Amino acid sequence: MEDLKLGLLPPGSALALARLPQCNQPDLAAVIQTHKLQAKECSILIDLWCKAKNPEYRGYLLKFPQKAINLATGKEEGEKTDKHIPAKVCKWLNMVRGLERVATFLRIKSNGQIGVLDEKLHEILEGAVDQADSECQQAVRAARQLLLKSHHQDAHIILNNPQSGAEVST
Repeated sequence: MEDLKLGLLPPGSALALARLPQCNQPDLAAVIQTHKLQAKECSILIDLWCKAKNPEYRGYLLKFPQKAINLATGKEEGEKTDKHIPAKVCKWLNMVRGLERVATFLRIKSNGQIGVLDEKLHEILEGAVDQADSECQQAVRAARQLLLKSHHQDAHIILNNPQSGAEVST
C-alpha cells in the first residue's frame, strides 16, 4: 500500500488493514491517518469493522474511531474540557458522558442476537433491563433538574447583583 511506503500509516497497521477487503482499505487507511491511530488502535478498529455488519455501525466507526475504540476497550476518553470549568462540574460532565458511552455501547451490542432463552434466564434479563431503564431515567431526570436549578440560580444572582455588570431593565 502506497500510504505505508510513504510513512503515512503507523508501523504494524498494514497487517491489520490486510484483513479487510481491498475496497474498504482506503477508507480505513484515511481514518487511521486522520485520527493518528497507533498500530494497536488500528487493529482494534479493524476488529470492530469486521464484526460490524450494519452500515450504521460502520459509519460510526469511520466518524468516531477513537470513541469506538474507547468503548470497546473500556477506556475513558479523557474529555478535553474548558480549564475554566470547576473540577466538580468536570467530574459531573464526565459522568454524564460516561452514561452516554455505556448507552451507546449497549445499543450497539443489543443489535446482535442472544439466542433462545429459557423462562428463568429471560426473567433475569428482563429484570436487569427494567432496573437499568429505571435508574437511567432517574439519573437523567436528576441531571436535568440540577441543570435547571443551577441555571435559575445563576439568573437570580445576575438579576439581584448590580455589581455583576449586567444591565437589567424592569
